[in-house]
Amino acid sequence: ITHMKEVIYNILIFVPAGVYFTAFLDKRKWWLGIGASFFVSLTFETVQWIFSIGVSDITDLIGNTLGSGVGAVLFAFLGKIFPKKRMSMINGIGAVVEVVGIALLSMLFVTNKLSDLFVRVWKRSLRICNNRKN
Repeated sequence: ITHMKEVIYNILIFVPAGVYFTAFLDKRKWWLGIGASFFVSLTFETVQWIFSIGVSDITDLIGNTLGSGVGAVLFAFLGKIFPKKRMSMINGIGAVVEVVGIALLSMLFVTNKLSDLFVRVWKRSLRICNNRKN
């Protein structure tokens, strides 16, 4: 089940890449967006393999490419339903996702800095206690 969750996460994380690459490369040639996402994913996996960062896996490459395919289909679907508002909708969704992403990263950064501060204070208090015992 853990492996299946990882594949689903890989698919979900590359849906926006499929949407954006398809939108900006060529709206009529959806395969360019999927191809660009494939090469980005291949680059990620190659860097992971070369530098032994994480685990390089073919299922990651397949899941990421599948996710970009879902994004390309979503882009085409939005074009059929809202032909004149598709790009403004994608830009609006992208702006919301970016703001949420920046907020989450900021919270992660602050939490990390606070935990570093607590660790330093804890170590300092332990040193003071140990010095008093001696």
